[in-house]
Amino acid sequence: MERKGYVLKTDNNGFIENGNKINFAGNDTTTIIFFGGSTTEQLFVPEASRWQSILERKLNERQSKPKFKVLNGGVSGNNSLHSTLNFIAKGVPLKPEFAVLMHNINDYG
Repeated sequence: MERKGYVLKTDNNGFIENGNKINFAGNDTTTIIFFGGSTTEQLFVPEASRWQSILERKLNERQSKPKFKVLNGGVSGNNSLHSTLNFIAKGVPLKPEFAVLMHNINDYG
């Protein structure tokens, strides 16, 4: 890991920004939210290299609709209980089409 500053910007709902410049105007947008621990958060990964950012760009390379908005709700150390509570508090109000809880070792502990 390189010793340098890493950007971690969040939107008004506390989801980690992915740096993509995609116009989501209109009603034809499918929202996918990922909740999880550090492997979801990716604190020490450059913004455009985080897998959620890459996934959003790849899904939106297609010219067809809908547009896909990918939100990163990862927080280092979170387990399934934390992410379930975050989904209820932050995810449900956004009415996403998909929510993915990604937990491995944090639940094992």
